[in-house]
Amino acid sequence: MIRLVTFDGDDTLWDFDASMRSRLQQVLEMLWAELPGTEELTVERLIDTRARVASELEGRVIDLKAIRLAAFERSLEEIGRPDPQLAARLTAAYLRDAQLEAFPEAKRVLGRLSRRSTVGVITNGDNDPARVGLEVDFVLNAPRVGWAKPDPRIFTLAMRRAGVEPGESVHVGDSLREDVGGAMGAGMWAVWLNRRDVDNRTGVRPDAIVAGLDELLPVIEQLDRAARAERPASS
Repeated sequence: MIRLVTFDGDDTLWDFDASMRSRLQQVLEMLWAELPGTEELTVERLIDTRARVASELEGRVIDLKAIRLAAFERSLEEIGRPDPQLAARLTAAYLRDAQLEAFPEAKRVLGRLSRRSTVGVITNGDNDPARVGLEVDFVLNAPRVGWAKPDPRIFTLAMRRAGVEPGESVHVGDSLREDVGGAMGAGMWAVWLNRRDVDNRTGVRPDAIVAGLDELLPVIEQLDRAARAERPASS
């Protein structure tokens, strides 16, 4: 029986991508006004640089604010305008007004799931679902617990928090590597939320795929039946 359902936060329960792009554009406009000649920097270039920096720091830095600062520093270095103080100001501006909105179906789906299972959030960020009007039983933020997805220890901590076994647990998220791979590494069932119909070019194979949270409830029921069928073999 499925007794725990956990969710990623960014781009799973709330629209982080839209918020991030809007804030990066505002930061760029601030930069262009303060430092002429930096117009070669674009939102897409900032996103690419941040991804490279995060990959380099993986396993050593899990504070996303520190990674964002390092990414702004790198972006300025790459255009020949290194300035740590400016990078710090850009980071502060980016973090100042992080407006987030939950996906329209998120509240309804969480409410229905909470009637039958413990519901939690496992996020590598430091956002709280309550900020966007979502209620869950617990939240595990990587910077606070010391482990970041895909480290299986953060998923194991969630199961311990709920008092359940791996076969009784499902994790839902948009990242094949961090969410699906991490959860399966901890023995959980894993559902890939693939809103943009992205091709899976990895070796990670989720237990189920949904295009939106509205498709999740029947999938949970299917996994629940599978979990019950597997119980005699695992006992």
